[in-house]
Amino acid sequence: DDIFWSKHDEDLQQQKQQYQASLYPELPKLTSPPSQQQKTLTPSTPIHQIATPTSLMKSSPSSIGTLRARAHNFISRNILIPETCCVCLKRIHFGKLAYRCQSCSALCHTGCKENCSTLCLPNVKTPNRGAVSKFTPREQNQLQVPALLVHCIKEIEQRGLQEVGIYRLNVVEGQVKELKERILKSRTGLFDLSHYNDIHLICGVVKDFLRSLSESLLTNALWKSFATVIDEESDFIKQQNFDSLIQQLPKPNRDTLAFMILHLQRVAVAPLCRMPILNLSRTLGPAVVGYSSKHVSGIDIVGETYKQTKILEFFLKMSSDYWSKFLIEAETPEPSAPVNKQQIGTPILTRHHHYQNTPPTNYTTPANTFFSPL
Repeated sequence: DDIFWSKHDEDLQQQKQQYQASLYPELPKLTSPPSQQQKTLTPSTPIHQIATPTSLMKSSPSSIGTLRARAHNFISRNILIPETCCVCLKRIHFGKLAYRCQSCSALCHTGCKENCSTLCLPNVKTPNRGAVSKFTPREQNQLQVPALLVHCIKEIEQRGLQEVGIYRLNVVEGQVKELKERILKSRTGLFDLSHYNDIHLICGVVKDFLRSLSESLLTNALWKSFATVIDEESDFIKQQNFDSLIQQLPKPNRDTLAFMILHLQRVAVAPLCRMPILNLSRTLGPAVVGYSSKHVSGIDIVGETYKQTKILEFFLKMSSDYWSKFLIEAETPEPSAPVNKQQIGTPILTRHHHYQNTPPTNYTTPANTFFSPL
């Protein structure tokens, strides 16, 4: 690996096609959906069914692919205050007709509507800092993943899986923070990130956002429990105990963790990225797993850095079916309640707020009961 990273990027670019054809002839399978015949695993899957890099190559699904597609709910409106089109990034001037999505607030020109490729995610007013729950939708029946991560990872999986060293190469910190703040403060939904040619900049936004959370995805309360489990000698016991702890995480933390792991598993098996599990664990351990608190002493940082690397490495080796289970459950709509035919009729308010049928003319009203004048 050290020999690889000592090479020049120009040399690597010249060797990409030869490297792909000789060692990874099944690369097109990475972009295809997982096989429908795969065995479904549960959170209590034994360790011998934990995925290896080879099995990840064949079955790693896209984290974006687990999301249920939602169509934009566009309505036309006249612009009173000039705003930016989320597709072409040009201004929509006063008095012009435009389309706004009622669900995610995406705004675009009438001519850009058909080219709007941004995902429709609920528009959440986000703070500058806070736990991950502050950046997720309030409704519990929706996927609790920050829209910033969903949009950035969608772009990374579309363009970044052929880039060498994604998440490892550093970019200018000021540019990362500027783009992150622009995304968080956008009033018209997320703009099209395809206008940013540097995919490493978008990767930097993902890392900076996760590091800026007030507590890690594993939470301050459970972090040390995860660190204790990783010291177990038996992988089977690790799997069982990690499953128990993951189930205890708040829904926004659990959904976001599963979403990130599925994405990183996809990066790990992309041959052109040259970012295997160990490299991803070292690079993204501080962002995904984090530390036990925001104020870790210098003595403890070394030990916790080692622990976070081992924890993330183990997570990435767990089956993708285990992680996708959480996202599929989160995206499954709740069945609508059956209609009670006895409640059909004129709504009459009683003390207990029950709906009753309109009484006959000879009906005697009980005491302390108030009927509709209808």
